[in-house]
Amino acid sequence: MASSPFASYIWAELYNFIGNEYGTAGLMGNLQAESGMIPYRLQGDFTTGYSTSIRYTNNVDQGLYTESEFVHDSKGYGLAQWTFSSRKQGLYNMYISGAYSSIGDVGLGVSYLISELSSSYSGVLAVLRSATSVREASDIVLHQFENPAEQGPAVEVYRASLGQAIYDEFAGGSYPPPIPPEPPTPEQPSIPYWLLFKLSENGRRLC
Repeated sequence: MASSPFASYIWAELYNFIGNEYGTAGLMGNLQAESGMIPYRLQGDFTTGYSTSIRYTNNVDQGLYTESEFVHDSKGYGLAQWTFSSRKQGLYNMYISGAYSSIGDVGLGVSYLISELSSSYSGVLAVLRSATSVREASDIVLHQFENPAEQGPAVEVYRASLGQAIYDEFAGGSYPPPIPPEPPTPEQPSIPYWLLFKLSENGRRLC
């Protein structure tokens, strides 16, 4: 089972756009490897409840961390761990367009992912839409969309295995239209209320 509470929303949105279960699963396997499919995750954050990521997100939302700092800090962020300044600028521009209340909103992350595939990465999208295996889809995302430092055979196998697990969970299912996430409060990015309750129940601070 996919570990992220956002997985079903992401699957429904991406499958509606891609129209191919292999392509959707291959893409999501790479997102799992990059961010755990946590839309507000900061690169290298393994803190409990992703508290570092939440603090970073809150600071961007509240203007304490400026647009320039966010764009140019070379820190991977979001579903695809966008790092390059041009890609983070695109994410920030979509955020301030007025449709989203948080840079960490899962709806924003998915919409920006779709916008990139529709424009700068149309070749990747074509493969995702025609893929006949999870591995084919996973490899094109690994090498031409994510393009991490490590891309060898072991990485290919690992990411394809994550995609296959997602395929096994979601492919062939019947899912209702996705419900957009609740708008975030000024204090928190849009994370599930059950997670907020669990963290508060355990006495952990979120920021």
